[in-house]
Amino acid sequence: PYQSFVFLSKEEKMVSLELPALKERIIDKKEGGMCFETTELVYQALKTIGFDVCRVTSTTLNNMPYNPKMPPIHIILIVKVEGKSFLVDVGFGYNSPRYPLEFTFEKTEEVAVSSFEKYRLVVNPDNYQLDMWIKDSWFSFYRFDNPPNIIDSKGMEKCYKAMLDSPERILIRDYYIKCAILTNTD
Repeated sequence: PYQSFVFLSKEEKMVSLELPALKERIIDKKEGGMCFETTELVYQALKTIGFDVCRVTSTTLNNMPYNPKMPPIHIILIVKVEGKSFLVDVGFGYNSPRYPLEFTFEKTEEVAVSSFEKYRLVVNPDNYQLDMWIKDSWFSFYRFDNPPNIIDSKGMEKCYKAMLDSPERILIRDYYIKCAILTNTD
């Protein structure tokens, strides 16, 4: 499950993104975690199984215009399976897609994963933008570079630190706490 509870204490310190620490906190203690933690745990699991997977930085929009001053504070995964590409996001709170989203990443596409859940990947020359259909209109979640900015574990830590240190207002850090568990219903 996703949770940004750590910011309620205003300690705003980095937690370990090492696999043993993630396993203990998220699986054993069932504490949940933010996108950096949950995504890294899924990344490590997919890599271990043998999937072609990469971490990609993204900038959260929350249906607001793009702010170039906002650091890329969200991490998603792109997984390749038998020549197909999937966007996987397990760390966007209750708005995380319930399933991997298959996109070509070559043109703007829509994907419906259920009768009540539809996504659109908008392809621009320099960025991609993921939107969700909510209440009869598209709601912009986040954008990421075209081509995607693929990072390693050190890049994850750098993004995490940028989120903690950014002077820009960040919803999960500055305004409210989110806790979410995905279900198969809306």
